[in-house]
Amino acid sequence: DSNSGGDFANNGLACVKDLNLELFGYINEKGTYEIEEMYKHADAFSENGLACVSVEEEKYGYIDSSGKLVLDAKYRSAEGFEENGLAKVTDENGKKFYINAQGKKVKNE
Repeated sequence: DSNSGGDFANNGLACVKDLNLELFGYINEKGTYEIEEMYKHADAFSENGLACVSVEEEKYGYIDSSGKLVLDAKYRSAEGFEENGLAKVTDENGKKFYINAQGKKVKNE
């Protein structure tokens, strides 16, 4: 097996890393890729249905369960959404703050 992965989210998808390609994607419970392995970094889906991903170094954004990038990959770093519905991000200038699921800055770190 050339994959390494985590637990399945509520949407039935799990983040896995293809150890040959060194890229992350998302599989369903049958082990079939629903979102192809194309991310340098990827997190599990949060309760709000979004997952933090990086297509290139220091370019993080958020996808939905279809793989659509719903919050642009414009952050230098980013974390998954917490139970309070907020995610901590760092912008290109190194400023850290929290965003909501719509990508709106809601508070400073």
